[in-house]
This record gives sequence, C-alpha cells and structure tokens, in this order.
Amino acid sequence: MDSGHAKLDNVRLARNLDVKTTDLEDGLGGKASISEEGIPYVILEFINNSVHPLVNVSRVYLANGNEWPGLSPAELLNYLGRPVAGQFVTKKVKPYLLEDKNGELVLSATYTTFVLPVENELALFAELGYTIVDNNGSVLVPAKRNPLPE
Repeated sequence: MDSGHAKLDNVRLARNLDVKTTDLEDGLGGKASISEEGIPYVILEFINNSVHPLVNVSRVYLANGNEWPGLSPAELLNYLGRPVAGQFVTKKVKPYLLEDKNGELVLSATYTTFVLPVENELALFAELGYTIVDNNGSVLVPAKRNPLPE
C-alpha cells in the first residue's frame, strides 16, 4: 500500500466509559458516541505503515447535525480492511493528556490523524479539538471544541 493510502482497521464507539452514547438509526449498531457538546461521532482507526512497529492511529468522524458528512458508520463497515486514499499528518498542538499503553496519563504536544483528500487538514485538527501551535507555543489554528474522548 503506498503512502497515499491507509487500511481502515476498525470503526468503533469511544472506549472511554465516561462517554455517553445515543441511539442513532445510521450509527454503528444503531448507536453513536456523544461529545461534551452533544455531537454524535464514531472513531475510525487506520493502520499507519510509515512507523515501526505498526500502530493504529485514530481519527474521529463527526456528524453534522443528523447528517454524516460522508458515509454513515454502518456503511463504513463495508470498507474494513480496504485501502482508503489520504495521508497521515502530524502537527504540533497545545499539550493535552492522553492515556499511554500502560494506562497512565501523559502529556503530549503532537497529534496525528488520517486526512482524507477532501478534507482541509488545518480545519480537521480544529474540528477534532486540537489547537495547532508553532515551535514557540503561539496559536496558529485554535481548536473548535474539546478533544473528543476515544
């Protein structure tokens, strides 16, 4: 698979038990996770072949009101294991807490997500809740919401 594609490995709800779900007809099994702002979402996991060892890098697929901006989560299941066009993008962001492999909270100052060809990467980071900063920590693109729990 070339660097302009990644394999869709999983479509899922948030694993964080504090995240509420809602019934949504075209959600994943009739459900979607709900952000603090009340926005339904699911998480897409793509395999990142550009790093060793291979890791899954997650991105969030946000709903716009009651309409998904592309395929519904149920329709996305048809693409599991198939290559999807796009690229992994890493940006320096305002530090945030994330859970490491050992279950400990650590501070991270970068975020990586898979950007589809139809998406604007700066707008996507802002939508996902990450403030892009420069090397001095000055804000380049502010987040539009809090990062969505996974």
